[in-house]
This record gives sequence, C-alpha cells and structure tokens, in this order.
Amino acid sequence: MLGDNGKYWNADCNPYRIKCNCEVPVCWYHQMAKRFGWEYGWFPNQLKNITLKGKSKVYAMNWSGDIGWKNIGNSYRVQLLEYIKLNSKIRVDNSLEPHTFLFLSKWPENLIDIFEPYKDVPGIWIGTTLTGNDFKTDLKRYEALREFYAMGFKTWLSIEPIMGKVDRRISFYFPDQIIVGHDSARPYNQTAGNIIDIVKRCEIMESPCFVKQIHLNGKLSKDPSEWPEGLRVRTLAWRKE
Repeated sequence: MLGDNGKYWNADCNPYRIKCNCEVPVCWYHQMAKRFGWEYGWFPNQLKNITLKGKSKVYAMNWSGDIGWKNIGNSYRVQLLEYIKLNSKIRVDNSLEPHTFLFLSKWPENLIDIFEPYKDVPGIWIGTTLTGNDFKTDLKRYEALREFYAMGFKTWLSIEPIMGKVDRRISFYFPDQIIVGHDSARPYNQTAGNIIDIVKRCEIMESPCFVKQIHLNGKLSKDPSEWPEGLRVRTLAWRKE
C-alpha cells in the first residue's frame, strides 16, 4: 500500500540517467548504479513503464538523474513531457484516472520555461529538495518552486535528508505536499527535533505532511509504530491505493 515502509510512490520511470559526481561514499545513487550496472544517457524505452491501462499510479519521474541538471538537453525534457501529455489524454479519453508524475529537482529554475506549456496536463507535480543546511540554497530552490505554484502546477517539497532546521523565512503556505526524513546514508548526529519542527509548521499551515523515516535508538526506522506519537504523520495529497 502506498506510504507503507516510507515509500510514497509506487512506480518509477527513468528515461535519463546522469553520472553522480558527489563525494559521499555511501551515496544510494552510487550503490544502485554499481549494483545494476547502470549506463548513462537517454533511454526512451523507459517511457513504456508508464502504463496506459489499469489503475492510476504515482510515478517517481527520473529520480535516477535530476531532470533539472544543466547538461540534460531540452529536447529530452520535451520528449518526456510530450509522452506524459499523450498518456494523460489517452487515459482520460478512456475514462481512466490520470497517473501522478512526481518530478524532483535541485535545479527547478532550469525547468520553468520548459514546463510552462504543460501546466494544464493533469497529474504533474513539481518538487524540489531542501535540507536546512544552507539557507541561500534552500531559498533559491523554494523561490523557483513558487514560480511553478504561480503557474498553477501542483508543488511539493522533499526535506530529505534534513540536515538542520529549515529557516522560518521559508513558509509552507503553498506547497501541496511536504515530505521529511532523516538521511539513510549519514546516520550520525541526527535527532528528531528538526522533523518535529516541520510537522508542527505543517499543522499550522494545514499542509499535508509525510514523515518518511527517522533515526531512533541508533537505527533507521521506517515504522511509525516505533516513533514518538507526534511524528506518526503520513498524509499524502496524491494518495492512490
């Protein structure tokens, strides 16, 4: 079921893979690339993972390569968006609920002009990542996301990994969904305090909040039954069973 074990999507589509250049030795992306022998580049056959039949799904879109990365050509982005547009039209014409497409980028400012013509395509959600570790970076991403909100897109924030307290000058008045969680790759020095702050702010702004995972008693836990009661929050605005 969607949301169980901290997973808030139930399908994925990765037509473009980039080579991660981060220096984190336990980076999940490095581990997955090594495990599955990933090649890098454009793989349009991946688009067939987006089904035309059956129940609607929540797709993690191109999470194996940030779609906002500057070196991804706009032609690839347009191909992807055109496929989503066609898929949504076919599903609606056949009286099927459109899928939900979760885009997540650390560079949302690079996507504004490309995505703008697709603001009326059902199911597209635009997200960005905040960490609480660098206010200027968080604010830049947040302000770019606000431009998508102003255009009429559904928007969401991934505050994962949360590395510090998210500055209160970043308000949660407009994102349609907040995801928050501790870093699975770097478990040290992580307390629940910063997550509690996010949950309380979401309550005040009536923003849907989903706590994905926390570090508890020296281990990473994705089971809310183990957590303090105030953190057992798993509301999803796009929930599909």
